[in-house]
Amino acid sequence: MALVKPLCRVKTFASTLAAILVAAALIYGLKAIIEQHQRTEKAYSELVIENAKGNPWAAALKSYDESKRRREAPKPESVTLTKPASPDGQIVLEPGAKLKFVRLEDMSNDVIVIYDGKQIRIPVSVTDLQ
Repeated sequence: MALVKPLCRVKTFASTLAAILVAAALIYGLKAIIEQHQRTEKAYSELVIENAKGNPWAAALKSYDESKRRREAPKPESVTLTKPASPDGQIVLEPGAKLKFVRLEDMSNDVIVIYDGKQIRIPVSVTDLQ
């Protein structure tokens, strides 16, 4: 009977120690995951900043290539709207409207068309021009 009490205490101590070690491992693991997440966020932010530095050149090159392709393409007689357009903020031109083509503005990516006897400027993105 004298040995039973010390064995009980050893079992209690061992299970308590095991619980403490498991808790410590969980805390350490969570801390490592959080720190890795923070390092990943920082690296992603730095990557976005570096990519943004290169984007003006890439955008300029893309714009140049696109405007060159448009200049060399045959000019259409008319354009069809694929999305609603509001050139002056008052009138709304509905999709499907056919407008007489005048010219393409390379610098602004707008197209000049004739509507109601007047030349108006609309974004090329709302037309069927590619």
